[in-house]
Amino acid sequence: MTTGPWRPIGIDSYTSAVSDLRCAIQVKEDLSLQADITFDVRGQKDGIKATYRVIDPDEKKSLVEGEVTLADGRGKASFKSKVGEHKLWYPVGYGAQPLYTLEVTLKEDKEVSMTIDIRY
Repeated sequence: MTTGPWRPIGIDSYTSAVSDLRCAIQVKEDLSLQADITFDVRGQKDGIKATYRVIDPDEKKSLVEGEVTLADGRGKASFKSKVGEHKLWYPVGYGAQPLYTLEVTLKEDKEVSMTIDIRY
């Protein structure tokens, strides 16, 4: 029987780190969308700016990007997209399942990302 770590391990240190990253997407009847991004920050929280961007799955370009200043250790951003600027996710057999990547970066620190889809 073997015990102990079987994968490489490492120690990360930070002054600030993104936690609890969320993206709520509402697709309207005309197929435009409204998205709200929220996240919390651990560690140093004063005077920090964060950048965010949503990356298109096929073309690897930014659908939207921006910068937000944190308030009380929480970041909030919103964006809208018109019909044709984004691709909808469909169930298997009904169409494509494009998955976008949402990235949030504090200063020049390591980025945090999550995969999102746009469903009607």
